[in-house]
Amino acid sequence: FAGHGMVNEENLFFFVPYGGNSEKPEITCFTSDAFIRWLNRIDGKKLVFTDACYSGAIGQDDLNAGALSSHIGGAKGTVIFFDSSSEGKPSIEYDSIGNGLFTSVLLNALKGDALDPYEKELDTAALQHYLTREMKHMTDGYQVPIVRNPNGSEPISILTYE
Repeated sequence: FAGHGMVNEENLFFFVPYGGNSEKPEITCFTSDAFIRWLNRIDGKKLVFTDACYSGAIGQDDLNAGALSSHIGGAKGTVIFFDSSSEGKPSIEYDSIGNGLFTSVLLNALKGDALDPYEKELDTAALQHYLTREMKHMTDGYQVPIVRNPNGSEPISILTYE
């Protein structure tokens, strides 16, 4: 998901899609709780990438976000969340790159920038390391991605390069 995010007065995270109205999120947006319920219906390995302000709220066990905390650890199969920022931080967007900084760094990683010179495979652990290092460097530590692996699964292979 690449869009906007917000946390309401009840500390419930809302995904705000293009055209969504943050003044009426219950009508035009969807909650993290609804997303987790949908995610739980999918068996298998899942990677969730979220470039939205406050997106770290999706994976925070200590945030009172409705039933999210109880659902997230029980997600079916493997699920790893890559969120652009912590629950208390907006995510940086630059008009010059056409999207959020996190999305730009993620795309560079998938193009091969995250690979060590002798590696041919990108897995979730290497991606986490690259995203964290690059985002910290590019934002002077302001925006640090949050990676959640609630089931403690082993790294997942994402891509193999030739």
